[in-house]
Amino acid sequence: MYGYAIKLKFRAKGEIRKKLIDTVEWNDVYAPQCEGCREMYGDRTPPEKPPCYTCEPEFFEENAEAVKLFYLVKNQYIILESGPIDIMHEPIHSVMNLYEVRNKRECFEKILIMSASWLERLRDK
Repeated sequence: MYGYAIKLKFRAKGEIRKKLIDTVEWNDVYAPQCEGCREMYGDRTPPEKPPCYTCEPEFFEENAEAVKLFYLVKNQYIILESGPIDIMHEPIHSVMNLYEVRNKRECFEKILIMSASWLERLRDK
């Protein structure tokens, strides 16, 4: 029931939700290629800087804190025999306290959105 309420709240802010999910997708699909891309551009004559701005997703500045904290806790899942079922909430609250997040509820909700997308990607693998 609580997850449904969060979805309804963020449905009105669809663009924010989409940017958060795009960030998760980019990290899973494209980020692993970054090192190879940097190496490829560095090996050119003359060496060039890779065009990271064309690949990395844009996210709203208001999401920066949640995105940073999500990557700290993204592997903290409750796992059963069938695989991961949900993110553990305690680590989220711990990092929010550690990083002294002011608006904990909003940050928590954004992390839950990203973790739901990440969890779907884990299940599909």
